Amino acid sequence: MKARVSTLLIDDEMVTAQLYAKALERRGVNVIIAATGDEGLEYAERYNPRLIISDVEMPMMNGFEFCQALSKAGLKKCPLVFFTGRDDISVLNSGLKAGGDDFIIKGGKAEVFLRRIHFWLTSGFLTLPAEARLKAISLLDKEMAGQSAPIVSGVKIDKELLQKLANQVSDEVGQMGPHYGARLIERVFFMGRLSHLVLDACNTLGSVVRFPDYFIGAARQVRQPWIEDLSEILSHYEQFASDSRFKDAAVNGLMEIPE
Repeated sequence: MKARVSTLLIDDEMVTAQLYAKALERRGVNVIIAATGDEGLEYAERYNPRLIISDVEMPMMNGFEFCQALSKAGLKKCPLVFFTGRDDISVLNSGLKAGGDDFIIKGGKAEVFLRRIHFWLTSGFLTLPAEARLKAISLLDKEMAGQSAPIVSGVKIDKELLQKLANQVSDEVGQMGPHYGARLIERVFFMGRLSHLVLDACNTLGSVVRFPDYFIGAARQVRQPWIEDLSEILSHYEQFASDSRFKDAAVNGLMEIPE
């Protein structure tokens, strides 16, 4: 059986990699470091990590090329966060199109780095959902055409928007009765509905890139005991998203199926 580590960190700057690895290890995160993209591919297959952090600027194989190679080899089984010193819109554009799921600026605050890593290790999401990725790329194309240049570090959570989403989905669940969500199919309906609400409400580049944060943040404010177990099924989000019942609930609202 292959050993599994929490996080694979790929960076050709070994001193930098070791500093960030130590910061994670102090938080109880098991980290293994790769110095090149090729080594990263080898380690991804050998250790089956729960999260991959990849530098963007690397010789031979850059971070975007690594991500594409990872997917081509069938090894992208967890979130991939790009670690970059280039704080501009082109990183978001190339990174999302390559298959990356999040972006962290090198040299930024350690708390931001640790918070993003903790989120991806605990949220349940294995990737930025396909619909969110496509919407973000569409918005990016418009932003770049208009020569606007939002920066990666400017991607933040709108607390008012998050609260609005939380209130709406909480109200809809409340209308379904006290035991709604006890069955798996009802949780699938919930995921479909909340996904639709988030995608419909998030109309800026920064908000769409943070789709998983809005989804998790709104879900956690629903006062139902099964919400604590939601992360367990979010690892199968993409499979559920292709289910006709997920899609029906997304557009038509939560549904009940007689037992």
